[in-house]
Amino acid sequence: MRSDASVSFSTQNDFSGVGRGFHLWPANFCYASRLNLIWKGRTDMWLTIMRHWVRYRLIFKVLFFAVLGLGIYLGVSPSPPPTSASWHAYFYHAGGLFTCTLLSFLGFPRWYWWVRGGLMFAVGVTIEYVQSFHPTRSADITDIYANTAGVAAGLVCIFVFQWWRGARLN
Repeated sequence: MRSDASVSFSTQNDFSGVGRGFHLWPANFCYASRLNLIWKGRTDMWLTIMRHWVRYRLIFKVLFFAVLGLGIYLGVSPSPPPTSASWHAYFYHAGGLFTCTLLSFLGFPRWYWWVRGGLMFAVGVTIEYVQSFHPTRSADITDIYANTAGVAAGLVCIFVFQWWRGARLN
């Protein structure tokens, strides 16, 4: 039994069917209208995000090439010989290619996932290859593993985003 008051009591609990429960909504509450308002708000938010994404696509492309160029410059520039392997170096490798992978999606969203992953993997391997010829740098297979982990993490984030976007629009 529900009344027109905003707080009403009933003899049955909505969850278990037994016991005494109370309701914090008016008697004329319509689930469908509330869900449509929530859905419309999320759709409006999504459309706003997409408009900004399209509006700033050129900036994302410039950022992608700037970060890619900075990574290549830092990867092939002379530096002191490495003293020992540390987690900082692996974090830089993985983080740099993770960032490049995400920026490549924001700048070029129509690339296939395997093209994006292949290009980012090729960048990492090429940098390690060039480092093998530099006298103060050294190529290491664990750097390639870190690069691959960064690319894979970026692709997973892109897959999750695309799944979420598809779930929200369908």
